[in-house]
Amino acid sequence: MMEQAAPTAWLWVATERVTGEEVGLVGLVTREGMPEIGSIIVSPQQGKGYAYEALACIRDEGFRHLGLAAQFGCQLPVNHRSIGLMHKLGFDQVPGHPDRIHWHLSRATWAEGLGSSVG
Repeated sequence: MMEQAAPTAWLWVATERVTGEEVGLVGLVTREGMPEIGSIIVSPQQGKGYAYEALACIRDEGFRHLGLAAQFGCQLPVNHRSIGLMHKLGFDQVPGHPDRIHWHLSRATWAEGLGSSVG
């Protein structure tokens, strides 16, 4: 998926900066033509800010260097930490999906509030 002429996935192993310990997997995967941001952080490392730090970089990379018009996310409603994380990343909840929470962040919204302040 990453090596196609037009890649449909960009995936990275998230590592702790000081120790180099692998703490999870983060990425941007195109599903049904929509770039979806996401992370999987191993249980002992959850709640330490790794997902936010990594996904903020991926979000910015997607808009700055990949030229994406928007990014999306999807999660189960019981994943309360991820709800806060998506809000913190600047995503808005998309109504009308009772079984899963869907998220959206446009390039314009990112540029207005986040793009100019991120290195």
